[in-house]
Amino acid sequence: TIADGSGDPERFLGSTVSWTLFHLLGTPPIEGRNFNADDDKPGAEPVVLLGYDIWERRYQKDRGVIGRAININGRPHTVVGIMPPKFMFPETSRLWVPISAGLDAAPRNQRGLQVFARMKPGVTIQQAETDMQALATRLASAYPVENADWNVTLRDLSTWMLPDDVKLII
Repeated sequence: TIADGSGDPERFLGSTVSWTLFHLLGTPPIEGRNFNADDDKPGAEPVVLLGYDIWERRYQKDRGVIGRAININGRPHTVVGIMPPKFMFPETSRLWVPISAGLDAAPRNQRGLQVFARMKPGVTIQQAETDMQALATRLASAYPVENADWNVTLRDLSTWMLPDDVKLII
């Protein structure tokens, strides 16, 4: 929820993301800057990237909103950038905050995290999955209660974005 004194509070779908996500996707902000490593450290000052439609409708494309603190879920966050028009990722997210702020308080067995990565050239998805399975096995040994019966599945981004039922329709 954005409540910043510039109108009635509004709810928007947002995501917590690592500072590297938009670099990985190759999608920089059109105004301001991207998140950086310092933004995504525990205890960092809260920052936010706004979706273009929020910036256009709520702030009338005012570049002055960059650097300004707005309240998100009752906590002030400094706006550091504006994402391109029609950009919503993952799914229909329209604002983004660094993930580190929420990780400290999250229990180890919380299972709502999706990870995106770029594979090295020449590495197959099967090879990457084997490496990730080995990591999952080590985590299960280190945290037997929290990681019992959990595993890793890798999919390419196009498969993740187009589920089987959508592919049937297309």
